[in-house]
Amino acid sequence: MQPDRDGWQGAVGFQALKKSIDAVGEEALIPKTDIEEYGVFTLQRLDRDAWGIEGGLRLDQRILDSVIAKRDFTNVSGSVGAFLRPAEGWFLGISGSRTSRAPSEEELFSEGPHPATQQFEVGDAGLDEEISYSLDATAHYSGGPWSVDLHAFAVKYDGFIDLRASADVDAESGFRVYRFVQTDATFYGAEAEASYRLWQDGERSFRLEGAADYVRGETDLGAPPRIPPWSATGRAVFEGGWWTGKLELRQVGGQSRVAQYELPTDGYRMLNASISATPFADRNLKVFFEARNLNDAEAREHASFLKDYAPLPGRSFRIGAGYRF
Repeated sequence: MQPDRDGWQGAVGFQALKKSIDAVGEEALIPKTDIEEYGVFTLQRLDRDAWGIEGGLRLDQRILDSVIAKRDFTNVSGSVGAFLRPAEGWFLGISGSRTSRAPSEEELFSEGPHPATQQFEVGDAGLDEEISYSLDATAHYSGGPWSVDLHAFAVKYDGFIDLRASADVDAESGFRVYRFVQTDATFYGAEAEASYRLWQDGERSFRLEGAADYVRGETDLGAPPRIPPWSATGRAVFEGGWWTGKLELRQVGGQSRVAQYELPTDGYRMLNASISATPFADRNLKVFFEARNLNDAEAREHASFLKDYAPLPGRSFRIGAGYRF
């Protein structure tokens, strides 16, 4: 990044990568693949305090060579944005982008069992670039006892690369067969965070925090798999100078919009608590105590590949120490 020149900053860069992947053994997912990547990019930003603009442009090439096929992708990506600071403590921003992504070696050449996810994955050597068009809007306010962040987004994909379950089951591993496929898709969502300081006396303070998020997706094949449901979190935080205590209640909704062969998940409520302290002269040394899932709820993360086999841990406690240097 160049020095600030009357509010203007920018950077230009080049990236190169060459690697070879050669997995061996019965559980090898992909054949030996040689990969080369080359890219040039620029980032530019003009900040006039009350307003500003920023943008970026990237051109890259990715070459993947395996015994199955040799593929060569050229990608062009760009973004542009603008922001305002209409009053003290306020920040408003909006940006749009066009992004092109080459398929990964797993998406192109996979064929084998994946024990970590309990799936038999099959790639498609004919996949094209995944192209997305996105719009993001952000609002931030910080003043007095309040701090608020709002964010909304929408993304449209041409050639979205998805991993979809099929009706087939691999006879040797017993895993369901999942295939990488390409489809058009749209995603949109929003998230919000807020903090309100109820009381403060020097280093000591007490505040309430809240957060919520929501996302929805749709593809030409129906609902995409592993889309998390809405969630909301409330938190009380006491800062005691040399120690901090937190009490958190998290509510996660159920998810019934599922892809074919995907199971729905129920909602859950989880209560967590923690205390961290720097009781010694060396404030870089921190000790902590955490209590997770105090209400011992059965909780399954819908975005997890293993949600049907392994729920989140039940009631658990952890004591530890950390040193920062």
